[in-house]
Amino acid sequence: MAVTTTLIKNDRQRAVIHFYASANGDSATVTLLSLRAADEIAYSTTSLLAVSVSNAYNNSPASTSITVRRGGSSGTVILDLHGFSEYPGSQHIPALAMGSTSSIFVSFEASGMLVLDVRKIGGYAGPDTNVGV
Repeated sequence: MAVTTTLIKNDRQRAVIHFYASANGDSATVTLLSLRAADEIAYSTTSLLAVSVSNAYNNSPASTSITVRRGGSSGTVILDLHGFSEYPGSQHIPALAMGSTSSIFVSFEASGMLVLDVRKIGGYAGPDTNVGV
């Protein structure tokens, strides 16, 4: 089965993505272009788009992991979450910007849930309007 991916919040600076996997080995990819709001302008080349992972919350069996990578199934591992955990928790750790111009790939060892809170740090812009002209 496929991972159910739902965009919970999506504004100019932030996107919150909910993932639910119902079977072992499920995975999903979120492209940076898919995080563009309906009236938002994104540059034509996706290499200019960038997001960092600010927070992550997961719920899965303690003996299994949910792995978040940047750049596909063999990309850079930025988070490896187990059981019920969160990043950064009560720590004052900056957002994870490694591979910020790459897609987000999430893999589940078992069924579980993950919520990623990402910050749009480059390439996304509001509509070009001339208000008051």
